[in-house]
Amino acid sequence: MDSAVATINITISATQTSATSTIKKTGQTKSYDANGAEVTDGTLKDDGYYQKGVTPQYTRASDIVTDELTGLMWQDDAAVSSVTKQWLTDANYDTCYNDTSSPACYDTSGDTAATYCSELSLGGYTDWRLPTLTELEGIVDYGRANPAIDTTYFNNVSSSLYWSSTTYEYGKYNAWIVRFDGGYVYNNYKGAGGYVRCVRDGE
Repeated sequence: MDSAVATINITISATQTSATSTIKKTGQTKSYDANGAEVTDGTLKDDGYYQKGVTPQYTRASDIVTDELTGLMWQDDAAVSSVTKQWLTDANYDTCYNDTSSPACYDTSGDTAATYCSELSLGGYTDWRLPTLTELEGIVDYGRANPAIDTTYFNNVSSSLYWSSTTYEYGKYNAWIVRFDGGYVYNNYKGAGGYVRCVRDGE
């Protein structure tokens, strides 16, 4: 990409609505080889070399961090670094594990991460939800570790796994998570406990 700003234009024919999404910098500023040695001669062409995209821009008010590039508003009260929930209840997880075609694989009712977000009231807002994997990974700063996030604005974070709302399609009893010790992304079984950071779509 030659431009510092990469833009994706999406047109939805049913409504003739156009949306624009800006690609943010990942925060990675150094390059490393497969053995973990830093590469400084420019032979490794990765994010640390190119550093393309737009610099992330956040604002913080009333335990809410707003991503000024995406418009998403993120929960950042003390509960973000202390509350853990399962993706599915034990009963639904057991059913899903034995039959991945069961509706139980997506039934997030009960004491779950999705329910926690839907019942959250913060900053006068009640329309919180569990973020998608893309949204959650979008606040990772790969130039930081333990935690891998901009702590100037995000004051509450555990260097551990946070749930996304995205199911792992090759094993529907798993869902995608992001670890905020280093920004690692992988899937974890839905019956496990994980931290929760809720999001809303903003104004």
